[in-house]
Amino acid sequence: MNKKVYLKVAEYLNSHKGAKSVISVLNTILTYSVFFSYLLFLVYILIKKSDNLLVYILIPAISFVVLSIFRYFYNAPRPYEKWPEIKNECHTKTGMSFPSRHTFSAFIISYMFFDYSKLLGIVFLVVSVFIALFRVLLLKHFIKDVSSSAIFATLIYIVFINFC
Repeated sequence: MNKKVYLKVAEYLNSHKGAKSVISVLNTILTYSVFFSYLLFLVYILIKKSDNLLVYILIPAISFVVLSIFRYFYNAPRPYEKWPEIKNECHTKTGMSFPSRHTFSAFIISYMFFDYSKLLGIVFLVVSVFIALFRVLLLKHFIKDVSSSAIFATLIYIVFINFC
């Protein structure tokens, strides 16, 4: 999306507070659902005494730390920083837009589910796509932020399934 599209999205959301609230609430619900489900999944794997427990913890954790360090040093501006005319009262965080950690986390967790159960993984991958979409619609990230996060998580998973 370019500046013109972001301005149109901002204008729409600012004039349709209900739509903005729905997107924001759905973003929060889906994000917390993924993370809460992941914790339940880890407890289930622990109870089941699976050999993969450590892998299901370390792959997301290590890659999240690497992504966070890169993001800290790269320190890309967010859409509302790049174009102040789209800023509104709910945007307070500055920098560290690229890549999106919400999107990355949702995708890498989805791949851990996918490794265990293809159906469960597909469900969570669909949820991850919605999280990425909502991050962009809420003007918190650029499309490149969320797409690169999804790609990075996919690459991590490909390496994971080939070497673990």
